[in-house]
Amino acid sequence: MKINMTNHKSILIGIGICLIIALSSFLSQQTPNHFITIRTIEYKGPISPESRLVIVDDMGELRDFELEKVNGSGSMGNNTKSINEVINKLSKKGYQLVSTSSGGLGDQALITTFIMKK
Repeated sequence: MKINMTNHKSILIGIGICLIIALSSFLSQQTPNHFITIRTIEYKGPISPESRLVIVDDMGELRDFELEKVNGSGSMGNNTKSINEVINKLSKKGYQLVSTSSGGLGDQALITTFIMKK
């Protein structure tokens, strides 16, 4: 009779483990990812358009901020500080930086995209 009880306990433990795994995978699928896109375009030169920082949040809302034109190291530093402040604020809300990419329009502009995920 001990053999049957041992087998019965093993079966119950196996079923319990399977249920836990199944429930945990189901719960992880129910949590949607929330992404935020931050794009900056920093124009160079005194007669160029305004440099911008644009944020699209996880609800699709658009926020647009002015950055300084890049005329020297001072403006580049100020823009970097502004971008860093935005990333830090979002980080405090639980977002993590998952991707960055950058490119440009020749020597006229620097375009950078940051993707953050919650």
